[in-house]
Amino acid sequence: MRVAARLVRGASDRRLERTLGRPAVLGVLLSVAVRRIDVVRAGGFAGEVGLDLARTAGLPLAWSLEIGAGRARLRRRPAADPQVRMALSVADLLRVAAGTERPDGLLLAGRLDLVGDWDAAMRLAALLSR
Repeated sequence: MRVAARLVRGASDRRLERTLGRPAVLGVLLSVAVRRIDVVRAGGFAGEVGLDLARTAGLPLAWSLEIGAGRARLRRRPAADPQVRMALSVADLLRVAAGTERPDGLLLAGRLDLVGDWDAAMRLAALLSR
């Protein structure tokens, strides 16, 4: 985690996208993070979460996270029927994953947009802050 924090701390959005935000690299990083999710900490949440990731150049990326049956699964596709949809930049997602930003701070700063079931979103906050 400390290595990741050093990589993202102080890096511009463009630099993060060039180094860690390419779809293939981002997929590996997100897959590792998803495997480490303790679904018990989701407070009983079961359903789909949509991740809409903006980039400084190019089309946005869409991912879905399915949580249920004691596991979490990542898919590189838009969420079909998400209970919660989160929109943020690729760079901010990398910062959250590295532990240099918190989702609640991004939300207050207007850099994270949540749509859907806010109760479910609050239960998921424990997963993202980990």
